[in-house]
Amino acid sequence: MEETGVNPTFNLHSRHKDFTRTSGDKMNPRNSTKKQLKVGNLNSRPDPCVAVADGTRAGRGLKFPKVEHNNKSSTNSSHAPSSTFGGLPDSGLMSNHQSSSHLRLNNSSSTYTSVRYSSSFEDNVHNLHPILSIAGPEPHFIFDVTRPPTNIRPIKNIADSVLMEEATSPRVPLLVLTHPRLLWTIIVEPAEGTNFVVVRDVLNAIYGSLRLQASAREYERLGSGVRRRVTKAFKRRYVRMPNAESQALEKSKGLKRVDFLGSLITFEGIAPSQIGSNYWELVLA
Repeated sequence: MEETGVNPTFNLHSRHKDFTRTSGDKMNPRNSTKKQLKVGNLNSRPDPCVAVADGTRAGRGLKFPKVEHNNKSSTNSSHAPSSTFGGLPDSGLMSNHQSSSHLRLNNSSSTYTSVRYSSSFEDNVHNLHPILSIAGPEPHFIFDVTRPPTNIRPIKNIADSVLMEEATSPRVPLLVLTHPRLLWTIIVEPAEGTNFVVVRDVLNAIYGSLRLQASAREYERLGSGVRRRVTKAFKRRYVRMPNAESQALEKSKGLKRVDFLGSLITFEGIAPSQIGSNYWELVLA
């Protein structure tokens, strides 16, 4: 039985197709280089409506804030401000208007460049941009997937230009992301003006897909235990709004795909999938 007092609402006119996928348990990010993905219908063509990210429509002029280190002075040491999530419309996507400043990590002069990709996954034909990879000891930024990418908080100094670097090497025109708890795939396509996927496209697609409405039919397909988990996630999402009015507004928007993730809402990276070379697992914690 679902949590008392919480009645998820749905978009009963959703035009998005269903995809059969078994719900999975919490994955162990950064400790394993290979993961088993449970997928039902592998022959289904991904729905192009699921999550096509177009960063040109919102979030103009966004930049990564600079991180100040103790042994180095900085004129801009502020982190991204806390978000009043829900005060923004479902936009908050990162645009292609980025600065050309350099990326510096750990007080070094090393920078990310598209030709220096490194991946520990030798069985995948594409090398992944290190900022998206789970292969490193720690993430480069904190991305709560329930909030717009404009609220990403960097752990290390990251140049805004990194967002415009290709997500994989060689470049690809499309990526498909999967997660065991989602009934849908996330389709990552280039924003207008490019013919290959960049880092920004991946982050925008994740958020844009997960903000889509879930239908009553999709909710009812879940087992009772999973439904309780989803309902709790739905309630957590709207009660954290800053006031009663914004809570009521967010609640009225109903259940969203992000609620199917339960408490797994922190982006850890993406990892190669056993489905195919163009498929990647979304890793969350």
